Amino acid sequence: MDIFDTEDLELNLDVNTDDLEEEEENTDTPDGDKSPEEDTDNKDKPSEDQDDSEEVASDKDLEEGGDENDSPNLYSSLASVLHEQGLLPSLNLEDNKIDDVEGISSAFKSEIENNVKQRLIDTLGEDGYEAVTNGVSLSDFGKSRENQTTLDSIDADSFQEDSDLAQKVIYQDYLNQGISEDKAKRLLKRAVDSGDDALIEDATESLESLKLYEKNQLAKRQDEYKQTQLSQQKQQEELDTRLKDKIYNSSELMDGMKLNKSIKDKIYGSMTDIVGKNEDGVLENKLMRERRENPVEFDTKLYYLYELTNGFKNFKNISNVSRTSASSELEKAIRQTSHNDSGSPSFMDDNDSYSGLGDEIVY
Repeated sequence: MDIFDTEDLELNLDVNTDDLEEEEENTDTPDGDKSPEEDTDNKDKPSEDQDDSEEVASDKDLEEGGDENDSPNLYSSLASVLHEQGLLPSLNLEDNKIDDVEGISSAFKSEIENNVKQRLIDTLGEDGYEAVTNGVSLSDFGKSRENQTTLDSIDADSFQEDSDLAQKVIYQDYLNQGISEDKAKRLLKRAVDSGDDALIEDATESLESLKLYEKNQLAKRQDEYKQTQLSQQKQQEELDTRLKDKIYNSSELMDGMKLNKSIKDKIYGSMTDIVGKNEDGVLENKLMRERRENPVEFDTKLYYLYELTNGFKNFKNISNVSRTSASSELEKAIRQTSHNDSGSPSFMDDNDSYSGLGDEIVY
């Protein structure tokens, strides 16, 4: 079918054939030479040799300079623009050389951490930021700051105006010292029986003791957190040592499954390489992250593998499953393949294409 065989297509060409013939005659010069205009055009065009040399030079430059998209200048320029636009205001381009994607990522992470730090300092103050960084919860720090503010608002005049307040301060001081409630009440009764002046004097001393106690409690929580971190770090180091010894000093981790150096490196790296943090700020490796992101599918496959291998003790079932699958595919392929039992080529069974021994194949 002709592509122009349609009623919707209409070609309107108004061409004078006589004019075309005159143009062809004018363009020809004597002796078959080309017109001056054509010579000028050819002079401006580079020769084939020149094109080839330029192409070779271009390829050589590309090999020496590498891919422009991977050039370190690209990442450093991007970092400079982000810094100028205020997206990475804390980035010091003189001290931090950025020449790859990891450098850009690290710069953004550092900027986020700096922003979080500054917001905490603006909200909690330097001491609050230090306390929270060292393991004190925002709730505990808030209560401690509230207690300190309340204690700072009390003085000796407050005790003169409110004797009950003086008794509460003394009683709380006794409890903070580790005195039992019954004994604290007996001591408080003696202070009250001693008269107002003695009560105010004891309350003033207890007030200073409470202020010091509150500060010490905050410092104590931070010290406990640091000790816990050191203990966990020590335990982790001991675990890493045993882990590395188990992996690298074993020829196989499971019966019949030999390990080479490459596989050992991958196993150890998968277990120890940190890829991020979870919502609670706990560091996690790749396996931990994938399980957190899709726990149902992950655990289903894990327990399936656990049951299939009898608690990771026997991997023959996996081998049998693979072998059975391969055998099934082979049997299926054999059934789908046409053959005969005579042992002769299959085309000899076709009378239309082969007429017998010594004859030619009929096309």
